[in-house]
Amino acid sequence: MDNNKALLIFVGIGIILYSLVSYLGSKSPFNIFNCSLGVMVILFVFYNEDKKISYLMALFCVNILQWFISVYILVNNPVYKTTDYYYYSIGALFFTLVLINLIRINHLKIKTSMLKDKKKLMIQLIGVIIIISCLTGFIAYYYHLFLYGITLGLMAFIYGFYYENRKVNVSVKYVRDMVSVLVLQVIILCYFGRQISIEDLSYALVFSINIAVLLSIQIYTSDLKISNTKKENIIGIGAIVVFIVFFGALALKGYL
Repeated sequence: MDNNKALLIFVGIGIILYSLVSYLGSKSPFNIFNCSLGVMVILFVFYNEDKKISYLMALFCVNILQWFISVYILVNNPVYKTTDYYYYSIGALFFTLVLINLIRINHLKIKTSMLKDKKKLMIQLIGVIIIISCLTGFIAYYYHLFLYGITLGLMAFIYGFYYENRKVNVSVKYVRDMVSVLVLQVIILCYFGRQISIEDLSYALVFSINIAVLLSIQIYTSDLKISNTKKENIIGIGAIVVFIVFFGALALKGYL
């Protein structure tokens, strides 16, 4: 990946983070729409690099979220039905037309290859559906556990992306991506721990611990070109981090 693509990815991440922070302050649905733009920037970078139908389907799911926001404002929140609303709606329509054109140009004749890779595509679609559902729940109920749910959707998407020949390809990139999402889960649970009920927080912590354990098993039994000692060190450090997060979250809730 060249520097220009890496820069675009950082721009996309910046848009996502800024939009989420703005939403926490204003609760404007337009900020969620802006967040979807950041996701689109990142997905477009990978799509232009690989031309895979899975990325295009993920882009369509993000576009569906944009239409959902437009309909939500139109029906349930007319206070935001300003000039900006029409700009955003036109933008959603524009993205829909662009995606349809991409399908027409690049993917209209690959039905057979899609069927061959349908399990991989299904896992990724499940991940995107989880992301969209949790974003919708966060918009509707403003409950921070939905932010944690988004990370689960990201993990499903990553798992599907590296799924090949009836198993996941445990590469350095796979480990890096999964660990990054685990760290994001840690940040969400620590930062928003007081806004999440102790029962839900406990479920989330147990779920993250189980994911960390399964990832550790994948790393240890994989063919990664690193020594067993390094594998054990990675797993050990991960276990310490999970331990600290678990008891740190309980301390935040006042149970320790």
